[in-house]
Amino acid sequence: MTTQTQVVQQTVMQAQNTQMQVWLSPTSNSHIPAHLQKPWASLCQQMQTEVQQALNKEYMDKLCAAMEPKQLDDETLKDTVLLIVLQKIRNILDKILSQFPPGITEEANRVMDEIDKELKGAVHGEQGKAAPSSGNFFSRLFG
Repeated sequence: MTTQTQVVQQTVMQAQNTQMQVWLSPTSNSHIPAHLQKPWASLCQQMQTEVQQALNKEYMDKLCAAMEPKQLDDETLKDTVLLIVLQKIRNILDKILSQFPPGITEEANRVMDEIDKELKGAVHGEQGKAAPSSGNFFSRLFG
């Protein structure tokens, strides 16, 4: 196994584990009301299953094969693979979100916008922050 392949596999595994910790961590659902715990658990299970299916051995083999000839430095390779994994996760989320009726989606977006506006008003110092530069992005994100 080449170093490039090892870096790809380690990056995907770390991203998957971090994503699963976010979705399945007891602290991530401790603020969810009791009557929503069961639907939340169901969503977490669906996400876990779909991410595992999307990032299966066949996909991993193809990803490793696609990245191998690029001869990227480790940090660029990690960032590229991380972006690929995050895009796969976003695709899964987009698929789940598309299953909701438009009326519910519109109401959810309206409520989220209201909350975001309220929170932005409460946190003035965070506005205008620059986006992180490339390079050590993976380490900053998953540290």
